[in-house]
Amino acid sequence: MSLPRLPTSTSSARSQDNQSIAAALNHSALNIGNSLGALLGGVVIAAGWGFRAPAWVGVTLAAAGLVLAAASLATERRRAPVHV
Repeated sequence: MSLPRLPTSTSSARSQDNQSIAAALNHSALNIGNSLGALLGGVVIAAGWGFRAPAWVGVTLAAAGLVLAAASLATERRRAPVHV
């Protein structure tokens, strides 16, 4: 059983001349995700849904991330050349 490649390895492989730009984009994506989680957690608390609501927001965001990763992996496998 092989593990799927991480997005950082595929982005670095595709941008061999611009590895620092690819690394910066990956880091920026992580920062955006972190700030989005904090924002949405604050929104549900301010809406009066209680202090457990941010945990459910986190579960929802994690599930959405897994769906996005699975869709990305499926797209990569469809585009991959067939080796005979």
